[in-house]
Amino acid sequence: MKIIEVQGLTKIYKAHKSTLKALENVSFSVNKGEFVAITGPSGSGKSTLMNILGCLDRQSFGMYYLKGEDVSRYKGNALAKLRNRSIGFIFQSCDLVSELTAEENVWLPLYYRGVPAKERKALALEALEQVGLSDRANHLPKTLSGGQRQRVAIARAIASKPDVILADEPTGSLDCQSRDEIIGLLKQTVANGNTVIAITHDLTLANSAQRMLTIRDGRLHQEG
Repeated sequence: MKIIEVQGLTKIYKAHKSTLKALENVSFSVNKGEFVAITGPSGSGKSTLMNILGCLDRQSFGMYYLKGEDVSRYKGNALAKLRNRSIGFIFQSCDLVSELTAEENVWLPLYYRGVPAKERKALALEALEQVGLSDRANHLPKTLSGGQRQRVAIARAIASKPDVILADEPTGSLDCQSRDEIIGLLKQTVANGNTVIAITHDLTLANSAQRMLTIRDGRLHQEG
C-alpha cells in the first residue's frame, strides 16, 4: 500500500528577477512500513523535499498524495491538523523543550492534538519504554546524553502513531556508538510497522534503509 506518492514535484523560489529551481520533476512513492533514505550533497534539494513531505511547505508544480489524499486540498488549520496527525518528525538538533521532562516532551504534540492527559501520559511512557528510556521519563534534556536526547525525539515521533516518520539527519551530531543505537531504533520502528523516511548524509544510515533515493541539483538521479 502506497503511503506517499509524489508525481512531477517541482519547487521554484523567486527572488527579485532571478529564480531558483530547488526541485525539478521528482517522482517516487513510499509503501507503508518501508524504510527509505534520501541522500545527496548539500544544496541538492533534500531539505526542500522533506519540508514538502512534512507539509511545512508546498510544491510549485506536481502532486503530493498522502494516504491517497491530495495534500494541496488542505490549507491553514486543516493542513496543520493533517501534519500533526499524520507526520512524526525527528531532527538532528532533537528540538526538545529544555524546561520540560522527557515524558512531557514526548506528549507535547499529543497535547496540541487535544489528547486527554491520562491517554497522552500512557502513550508517552509506552514510547519511552520502546526506546529504552522509561527510567529517564522525569529527567530534563540537559541531564541526558546526546544519544538519549535523540531517543526522546524518536519516542516523541512514534508516540502519536503517525502515518509517516520524517527523520532529518537524525545521526548527524552523534558519536559512532550513539549513531548505531539510533539506526537500530529506527530499524526497530520500521519492524513495528512504521514508515520512516530519513534525510541523511550518513552513508551508514542510508545503507541501513531498505531503499535509497539520491537527489542532485533538484533531480532524482537513482533509486535502489
